[in-house]
Amino acid sequence: MPARKSTGTADAKQVLVKELQRLREASGFSYRELAELTNYDASYLQRLHTGESNGSPEALAALDNVYSTGHLRGLWELSKSAGFTKYFRKFATLEAQAISRADYHASLIPGILQTAAYARELLRTHPHRSDEEAEAMVELRMERQANLFGAEAIIARIVIDELALLRPLGDSAAWADQLDHLMDCAQRPNLTLQILPSNAGAHYLVGGGVSLLWLPAGKCVAQMEGTSTGQLVDDPLDIEVTRLGYDQIRDRSLSPVESLNVLKKLREGTPRCNEV
Repeated sequence: MPARKSTGTADAKQVLVKELQRLREASGFSYRELAELTNYDASYLQRLHTGESNGSPEALAALDNVYSTGHLRGLWELSKSAGFTKYFRKFATLEAQAISRADYHASLIPGILQTAAYARELLRTHPHRSDEEAEAMVELRMERQANLFGAEAIIARIVIDELALLRPLGDSAAWADQLDHLMDCAQRPNLTLQILPSNAGAHYLVGGGVSLLWLPAGKCVAQMEGTSTGQLVDDPLDIEVTRLGYDQIRDRSLSPVESLNVLKKLREGTPRCNEV
């Protein structure tokens, strides 16, 4: 049987873990001593050094200071970047190059419009994900939003299913912040935000989601998403079908003005599209 090829995730993380172990052995510090020097819990530091926890940039910066090094946080950043699943690493690279995009998700606020609090509550629902890992993923998600709000913001059309808006966060203040963020986004010149009413009927993307990216050379690619999986699509025929499916959703959605009114009413406590 041929040897299994290692992934970028494993390679990057193994380098970090081996370096942490080497530095601790060379320093002679116990985990209790490291805890006193960094103000991090000893058991947390042990999990970090053994690879059981991905850690955080602040923790690695603290260890850089203790070990008189300057590369641990950089290794963590590399490990974090490699931490995407294989399909998503490629999509993230293309996403950073996109000049315009269109998004829809059936049950969640699309990631590119999530607040940190929304993303955090969502990502922490994974039964085997530590708080440190979830926090690193939140940071990544926030970084991915940069090209929507910077000086060179791209054009984006985003459709949100009403069902996603009927599933608020457990933290009511954080949910109010998410709605405020959506209203702010809806009024940005580069963003068109629409809501698909729950009574819009069946459509091609029922139960899933899609992100369509238009690249500088004119090529379009799509990311089809399920609850916790995704598939990158670049075949021209499949892209055309996906684009037409997205157009079907967009045509059944409320207008941008009506959608903003729905968000305002939600913020005031009125939850349904049919009450606009």
